[in-house]
Amino acid sequence: MNDAEKEWIDALHNRFIERANVIKQAGMPPLEGEMRLKWIKQRNLDYQDFSIISDCEIKLSKGTLTLTVDLRPQTPVTIPTDGAKIKMSQLDSKSDLKALITDAKRFKKQ
Repeated sequence: MNDAEKEWIDALHNRFIERANVIKQAGMPPLEGEMRLKWIKQRNLDYQDFSIISDCEIKLSKGTLTLTVDLRPQTPVTIPTDGAKIKMSQLDSKSDLKALITDAKRFKKQ
């Protein structure tokens, strides 16, 4: 793949990332009733589609553009239950930390 093709692929990828972000941040137009519900449904589908394409691997080979999307479920990071140390990177939010602290109180000697 030459530099021009690489730049074209990067630009394509960035446009889909930008489109997904624009859709996510766009305000709601003044719609009512059924049209409002249709607009929301279409917005969600558009965001999903652009997000999928922005997350895919893009290749150009011999004039063929290939988009590869990994649809396998990601393995979640789990918190050890075997006494191993818990790292901050394993916690998703402050609420995870609070839940961990609250749960740890059951092991406190009384």
